[in-house]
Amino acid sequence: MKSSDEMTTAERVSLVVLAYLARQFDNTVSSDDDNALEALEQKIERLQADQDRMKATNKIISRKPKNELTTEKVGELIAMGYSEVAARKLFSYYFCDPESVKEADAL
Repeated sequence: MKSSDEMTTAERVSLVVLAYLARQFDNTVSSDDDNALEALEQKIERLQADQDRMKATNKIISRKPKNELTTEKVGELIAMGYSEVAARKLFSYYFCDPESVKEADAL
């Protein structure tokens, strides 16, 4: 296998896509599986837990001062299980940082 420096962009993208598809396949429940119902119930529980976690995350981020990073909010996100880096990234441009949006709009 080539090193990442030797790979073309298309090859790198292909690897990312293959990894994504492999993860999706691992989460697939086949109808002919003897444990399909149990597997689906577990998948639903996991997805509901993920949704509840994201709702709680959004509630923290949206609290006043709305969409602004504060040490209190980061602490609460860490208590929910986020790493400090991940908690801080939730306030980045891709999520809700108004200053970053202004900077991007200026470009």
